[in-house]
Amino acid sequence: MNCDVKGSGNSPSIAVAAVFASSVRNNSLLVALTGISFKRALFYHKLFAFVTIILTALHGLAYISTRNNLNIEDNPKVMSGMAAFIAMVVLYLLSLEWIHRRFHEFFVRTHWVLFIVILVAAVIHGGVFALVGILPWEIDLVYRLAYRSRIYSNGTLCGRKPRSLAYDLNTRTPTKTSKKYGVAARDQLEIFQLAHDITCIRFPRVRLDTGEEFKYKAGQYAFLCVPTLSSLEWHPFSFSSSPHEDYATFHIKAVGDWTMKLLQAAPEDRNEGKAPFEGLIDGPYGNLSIDIEDSATYSHFVFFAEDMGVTSVYRELATQSVLFSQSTHFTSPTLCLVCQ
Repeated sequence: MNCDVKGSGNSPSIAVAAVFASSVRNNSLLVALTGISFKRALFYHKLFAFVTIILTALHGLAYISTRNNLNIEDNPKVMSGMAAFIAMVVLYLLSLEWIHRRFHEFFVRTHWVLFIVILVAAVIHGGVFALVGILPWEIDLVYRLAYRSRIYSNGTLCGRKPRSLAYDLNTRTPTKTSKKYGVAARDQLEIFQLAHDITCIRFPRVRLDTGEEFKYKAGQYAFLCVPTLSSLEWHPFSFSSSPHEDYATFHIKAVGDWTMKLLQAAPEDRNEGKAPFEGLIDGPYGNLSIDIEDSATYSHFVFFAEDMGVTSVYRELATQSVLFSQSTHFTSPTLCLVCQ
């Protein structure tokens, strides 16, 4: 019976590995094979988490059914297994939609803490197979936060810039060079306040002096971090600009602590100058589930939006407008905007 109980622990370990693997944002293999973006892959991330809890519970019940006298205090395997299971249940409950949205920052911090508890407890318990799933997640994390966001901001990991950069910018001549300074560097960012507690963050989609280009598609979003406010907080925001426009733009409504701090730190005058602080970008992510660029696929589109969601509608309409102007067979769109 002991062998059967030990064998029942392999399934939860494999499920934990699947949970970690499905949380990789830059999973190009998953997108290539299934067409599933990171946002939609979160469904499977939650599904694998639920399956892991069920399999872990069955593994624990199998152990209990073979023991007449449970001596928990003298058995580190049992203690580590219980710690992992309790952490799994708490983490899953805190991931429920209404908790996740209402207490986002609390959710993120507890997610990190409980995830570490689960991983350590699982390894102590003997579920070393869980480490297989965390390897691609760690590679993805380093790539996103330590490499790509710094490339966007600095052009290089060290972030050193020659003195001639200021002169090149002042001449306003689009002379491309082989060097990279960061398409979303601080000297490229513009941050300012708008009416109704909205902060606008934008930067040129193509940097003139180097030709660096920030590529994204309609319907995508990115995670933003302002180290001055918090170097640990990354918040997702949709692009409010079309990928055909000169500027990549975010419009952020102040509805929480972080967005309110961002609004207060942003200059009130949009002509005041460049950004007063550095901004880091992780993205873009997400893809539309329908093809809006081929008129032969769909002839009609209906957009529904509420509050700040109207920025996404504007982005799609701007994209459609560009496609219409560039196409000879695109029929003129009929627009009907209903505001309340």
